[in-house]
Amino acid sequence: MEAHNLSKGGCLMKGKVALIAAVAVLLSLCTAALATEYFVATNGNDTWPGTITQPWLTLDKANYTVAAGDTVNVRAGTYGSSDELRPRADGAPGAPITYRSYDGNLAAKLTGGMNVMGHSYATIIGFDSTSTSGMGIHIQPGNSKTLLPRSQYITVQNCWFHDPVRYDTVKLNQSDYLTFTDCEMSGPSGDEELDAVWVNYVTFTRTFIHDYDTIGVTFKGGSHYPIFEDGVVVHAIADGTKATRFGGSTDARYRDPDSLYASQYAVYRNNVIKDCRAPAAGDYECWYAYFYNNTVVDCGSSLGIIAHHADPKYSGDGGSRHVYWFNNAFLDNAGDMIEVYHNQSSLPAEDWLHDYNNFWNNGNPIPSGLWAGHDPNQEAHSTFGNPNLANQTGSATTYAGWKDCFRITSASTSLIDKGTSAAGNTPQPAVLHDIDGTARPQGAGWDIGAFEYVGGPVPPVADFVGNPTSGYAPLTVAFTDLSTGNPTSWSWAFGDGGTSAAKNPSHQYTAVNTYTVSLTATNAQGSNTKTKPNYITVSQQPTTSCHVGSIALVGKYKGTGTPSGRGYYAEATITAHDQACAVLEGVTVNITWSGCVSGTDSGTTNASGQVVFTSPVNPSGGTFTCTVTNLTKSGYPYQSGANHETSKTIQNP
Repeated sequence: MEAHNLSKGGCLMKGKVALIAAVAVLLSLCTAALATEYFVATNGNDTWPGTITQPWLTLDKANYTVAAGDTVNVRAGTYGSSDELRPRADGAPGAPITYRSYDGNLAAKLTGGMNVMGHSYATIIGFDSTSTSGMGIHIQPGNSKTLLPRSQYITVQNCWFHDPVRYDTVKLNQSDYLTFTDCEMSGPSGDEELDAVWVNYVTFTRTFIHDYDTIGVTFKGGSHYPIFEDGVVVHAIADGTKATRFGGSTDARYRDPDSLYASQYAVYRNNVIKDCRAPAAGDYECWYAYFYNNTVVDCGSSLGIIAHHADPKYSGDGGSRHVYWFNNAFLDNAGDMIEVYHNQSSLPAEDWLHDYNNFWNNGNPIPSGLWAGHDPNQEAHSTFGNPNLANQTGSATTYAGWKDCFRITSASTSLIDKGTSAAGNTPQPAVLHDIDGTARPQGAGWDIGAFEYVGGPVPPVADFVGNPTSGYAPLTVAFTDLSTGNPTSWSWAFGDGGTSAAKNPSHQYTAVNTYTVSLTATNAQGSNTKTKPNYITVSQQPTTSCHVGSIALVGKYKGTGTPSGRGYYAEATITAHDQACAVLEGVTVNITWSGCVSGTDSGTTNASGQVVFTSPVNPSGGTFTCTVTNLTKSGYPYQSGANHETSKTIQNP
């Protein structure tokens, strides 16, 4: 009998749910049927009915009039700084309150900005928005003390937010389910371009951020599940400007009191990031952060390209956990790439992983960095060839133009199929599309970077470099294969009858002459030949010459002087030899310092053929490298090929 009563009650409950659902549908239909189109124009009058022929004058009139399902059509023109787009009522599911620029995107210009305070279900489309007193748009709770009610289900499309006089360009706080699509942000704000505090389920898609200062994108304050995807972030206008970051410090009264982390489950994917004068991304007390399939170009500073930061503790121990950097292309066109992964913090970085990336430093080595266990050169599945993007040294002024510069091409064999699908599988899914919306994967695997190539494997494109390309006989040249397209075999012809099938061979030229070198690279799709006419020049050995006999490098510590001048340094003793390997006096030696310090120096050898150089001081120490760049002495031409050594490295301490 008791079971019968439960069953009966269950049937009754199902009936109530069905009735409520039916009423909700009916109310939604009624709301849609009663929806009204209103108009606002710069030649209107707020005493008029708000029609297209008799529009209102101000947005404020519309704010207080519209209800769920209504649309406010704002005609072209500039609206005053005291006239703010600010909904005063809630929309409803399927019947939002809509504001739109009626005469086309950006035709309606708002100088009073936008403000959504504690309201839900609003859609905003096509405005040019700035503010002389605040932000381009601010979405926030209704009460700044109780932080309730939270704004929810706000959709923003095709808007340009720019040049606020103060504060952030786009500010979001204590709000949920916000969607921004095809929006632009620019201009110095004095603060973040996009600053989001304690927001949940927020998505930015195809956002164009440019000419910004301080920080481009940050989600903090206990934000959950934010996504920033398919964007372009370019042209930081100040030193120290970060492109993106996970987490960050914020005032305690505005944070999620139940969260131990500044951000959780944040995803930055399929973005192009260029010309950032500080880290392109960093983590500040995060729990699960995903930075993958981004194309990062010419970014970084002394704090690295990717940084583990040291903001004040949020609620926990200040550490970040489960932070993943996968499938990204890191490109430096100038060839002066700095440390990729930088540890700015002594706080925990647990399960802080990176792999399946591409690194290209214009042919120069990728810096190993000082953070133990985070050397990009040790990534097991990463690639280090030229990404061969469409116009990777190019420039643009639009979102589409920047994308066209960094598109993947058939020659991007260091990217195609070299990524992984597993970068975000726990708990986030893999990246299932690229910046253009193309489904991933298109080939045998995920591609690295923001774009997915549609085409598949291609024949190789042969290329190579030799070092040195001129010198005295006998001259040994080291050849390096730079071919793209993943060749599986190589055929070298050195021009003197010598050949090789090695990938990176060395060859000795014994006769004085000029030699043409060619390389044929082959894979399953075909072969390609690169020929460099008159590439190697071998000259007659002079009767006298000079070269580096030895480099002695020792680590030292300076504990005196001002605090800023104390720390670790290195001392290099360079010995110069003549053609007979006898010590040589009066040789001007030029060197460079690299590693944890940088600089250049020159000096002249003494009667023992030696000159001593002292590096700059680094308070923390690290790797010190001394490299000889040139020797000069009248009548003794420098024969670098005879050097006993050219560079030396030590670790101090």
